[in-house]
Order: sequence, then structure tokens, then C-alpha cells
Amino acid sequence: MVLQRIRYALRGIRLRLRFLFRKDAAEREMDEELRFHLEQEFRQNLRSGMGHAEARRQAQLAFGGVERFKEQVRDSRGVRPLEELGHDLRYGLRQLRRAPLFTAVAVVTLAIGIGANTAVFSLMNGGLLRDRPYQDPESLVNIYTRVEGQSLYATSYEEDLED
Repeated sequence: MVLQRIRYALRGIRLRLRFLFRKDAAEREMDEELRFHLEQEFRQNLRSGMGHAEARRQAQLAFGGVERFKEQVRDSRGVRPLEELGHDLRYGLRQLRRAPLFTAVAVVTLAIGIGANTAVFSLMNGGLLRDRPYQDPESLVNIYTRVEGQSLYATSYEEDLED
């Protein structure tokens, strides 16, 4: 049962990839199949006693709009969102190629933003998010020296610690 589902899923993936990367062949096959069905309907109409032109017209009416049917088949393949994404990316790249100054400004802005975010994250990760590289970081202290007559504290040095 599980193996059957896996085979079915793999078959669906294989078909979707075929529809995505071998679109021309899939379109030709769909056209041939549609022509076959229209021809079958046409022949059936001829056998029922209709004239040649009327049989062709009735076959097309019974079958419905061919282009509408093609769109339904394309939608049922499940690759329409990927095709539209590809179209949008190509359109975006063409637009960026037309405006090189805008493209340069956008790329530099993105680079600065990504670099700044990376730097801030590195500092935050090293300083706040990760544990300190000491055995017991909670026991660390900082010793200051207060100088008489001044309200400022100065950092202690080794000599002060010895005193």
C-alpha cells in the first residue's frame, strides 16, 4: 500500500517535470489527442447522417472551446505556478537590463543591507546569544577604582588588584 503511494507520487513528479521541461512535446501530444477526439466526434456525426460541414460544426460545438479545454488541461498538470514564476523572473530580468543604473543601485543597496544584517547578527550572536567561553560566566566580576574627589570610576589595573 505504501509502496503503491510512493510509486504514484513519483509518477506524478515525473510527469510534472516532463510537462515543465518538455513543454513543446506535451503540447504536441495534447493537440494530437484533441484532434483525435474531434475527428471521432466528426465521424460519428457523419455516420448519423449529417452533412460534411454540419458534422464538423456539431463536433466542435459538442466538444466545446478547444482553447478553453487546453487551458483546463494545462491547469490540471500542476505546473502553472512554476511556469508563471519563470515568466515573472524573465520579465524582471528584462526590466533590470533596460535600466542599468537602477539595477546597480538596487544591487548595492541589497549588498549593504545584507552585509549590515550579517554583521549585526554576528555581533549579537557572539555577544548575547551564545554562552561565554568561560567555565562559570556568572561569577565574573569587574573591579573599578574610585578616585577621591572625582565621581568617575576608573578601570582597575593589575597593580590595583595586587594592592
